[in-house]
Amino acid sequence: MKNLFSLICILCQSLYLAQSAPYFREDFSDNSRKWSEFNTTADQAEVKDGHYNISHKTFEGYGYFWKNVMIDPTKDFTIESKMMIYEGIYNAGLMWGGKDGNNVYAFLINTDKKYTVRKYVNGEIINLKEWSGNKNIKGEGEYNILTVKKVGNKMIFLANGVELCQTDFSAFYGPWLGFVLNREVKVKIDYYEIRQDWPPINLIENAVNGYKKENLGKNVNSEVDELCPVISPDGKVVYFVRDGVNTSNDIWYSVKDKNNVWQPAVKMGFPLNNSAPNSVISVSPDGNTLLVKHCYNSDGSYKSEGISITHRTENGWEIPKEIKIKNYYNVHRYTTFFLSSNQKILLMALQQNESYGESDLYVSFEEDGNFGAPKNMGPVLNTFSDEYTPFLAPDNVSLYFSTSGKTGYGDMDVFVSKRLDDSWTKWSEPKNLGPEINSSGWEAYYTLPASGDYAYMVSAENSYGKGDIFCIKVPESAKPNPLVLVYGKVLDKETNKPLKADIVYNNLLTDSSAGIASSDPLTGEYKIVLPYGTKYSFRANKESYYPVSENLDVTNIKKYEEIQKDLYLSPIKVGEIIRLNNIFFDLNKSTLKAESYGELDRLVTLLLKNPTMKIALGGHTDNIGDDAYNLKLSDERGNSVMQYLVTKGVAKDKLTAKGYGKSKPLISNETEEGRSQNRRVEFTILVK
Repeated sequence: MKNLFSLICILCQSLYLAQSAPYFREDFSDNSRKWSEFNTTADQAEVKDGHYNISHKTFEGYGYFWKNVMIDPTKDFTIESKMMIYEGIYNAGLMWGGKDGNNVYAFLINTDKKYTVRKYVNGEIINLKEWSGNKNIKGEGEYNILTVKKVGNKMIFLANGVELCQTDFSAFYGPWLGFVLNREVKVKIDYYEIRQDWPPINLIENAVNGYKKENLGKNVNSEVDELCPVISPDGKVVYFVRDGVNTSNDIWYSVKDKNNVWQPAVKMGFPLNNSAPNSVISVSPDGNTLLVKHCYNSDGSYKSEGISITHRTENGWEIPKEIKIKNYYNVHRYTTFFLSSNQKILLMALQQNESYGESDLYVSFEEDGNFGAPKNMGPVLNTFSDEYTPFLAPDNVSLYFSTSGKTGYGDMDVFVSKRLDDSWTKWSEPKNLGPEINSSGWEAYYTLPASGDYAYMVSAENSYGKGDIFCIKVPESAKPNPLVLVYGKVLDKETNKPLKADIVYNNLLTDSSAGIASSDPLTGEYKIVLPYGTKYSFRANKESYYPVSENLDVTNIKKYEEIQKDLYLSPIKVGEIIRLNNIFFDLNKSTLKAESYGELDRLVTLLLKNPTMKIALGGHTDNIGDDAYNLKLSDERGNSVMQYLVTKGVAKDKLTAKGYGKSKPLISNETEEGRSQNRRVEFTILVK
């Protein structure tokens, strides 16, 4: 089976029409637009000597030679071609509005100077115009100019400039247009033309900056197709699919070294690669979780279509586990997925009954490890044609995708749009990323690291073989919103031993979940990405340890930053002193702020799960101010925490509270950072 990229590049090439040139004309002087060329037992196609030479070799069936042509079926259009049947007595002609060979329209002629207009419905032929003779049709070895016009609600068919007949317009099945040959027949195509007015390209601001696509080099790319690239959020690992002889749709990856050189690609082994076409769909910021194509059996073999998730273990990648999507179905021949960096949002390109055209963009939201029913993302993004390869930047606002349904430069262009609200159906008008990124060929699988500086994508332009992976600097106007990448290790507070743990990060102001991650089982390393505009708490969870939280305010960041924060987990045992980091009070008061409730509720859960546990709460201050005042304030704050726990159902006899003022600093009070560490509420486990 041909792979997705080859099918789209060979069969699905959109022909874009700019306002300054309201028609497309292909004279076949070369094959820069990559018309399909092949030679099988049934069909042959070749661009040679200024012609597209096509033939159907057998007496059975039909030969189809088509592209995904950008034509809006709601507007008037003209399709025209000059062709010659130079061998064979059977028919050939134009086809349009097709979904596949069983659902398509056709205008055919034969060397007996006859014509017909028909449509195919699930393989059944319905003649819209029975075979009829006309003296204006020329015979074998002579050129005929065939024209199909849509004018209002009528379709008009002409041969050599003379109208033959009209039919009522019928809605397209799909966007495929081209040629159809019946039985043994050979045809030369002299030109192919499409006319339809289109608006100008809606470009990003300052689209031309002198940036050039940079091929990732022969350590990554080869003479076969490299497809589906996914760059890790830290920009150091690229996963992709290599498709060719002996490497049919297998997952490979390459690592960037400290000199920014991509190392020789490595083929991933079992269980991620099996007998099915495999690919990585998304990679978590920490690199420890992958969303992959297909569902797997418990032995790692192929089970069914769908998506699965896998986590890194001490022994390598685990066998992927199926992710279920409520009410999921797809009637398109392809689908593409993307999982957001917080693992909460699943984007899909698929076709359902209510789709606006062919493949539309849909969104689904995480529900207890699986995902809810797909929701169409609306008509601003989706067109009558195909939308593919959605990529949501880690800001969860900036969406990049490819479409053949908007005016552009080539067969499939990359666009960017910004989410305007939480409905996920309201978006800014998509903007074309410009001629430095989009070419006359096919561009898709646009993916960004968290920094947003460089994009990675597939292009057939100036490739080593077929599709190659390129990177290119991102124009300022197309960059996502600024982010903070937080990284570090999860460590045992007592032993400094690295721990495998779940990382949870929340919106501190609402205590709502903002994302999940995990730490490496061998090194304890983790990474999370925090979009700007709010305050976050984040913590590591592991059985038998208390989840000590950290917090970070990224409300006003202006550019991408990386911040190191090691997370220390305290073992739950008698005598352990545990700091409550995300406890906030009004200035110089003991009144708890609302953003403290999430941290305190986790302590409530611990105490209710362990009915014999008793703790002592302690309040502490820095050395600024009057000693007596500090002692009183710390005592009142400790009691405020105790009172909150009691209101949540914790028995009062499990709790004591005391203020220590400035008497027990953790570190020196000489710096503001030190003083902030010393201003704290902590608890000691008295009885477990």
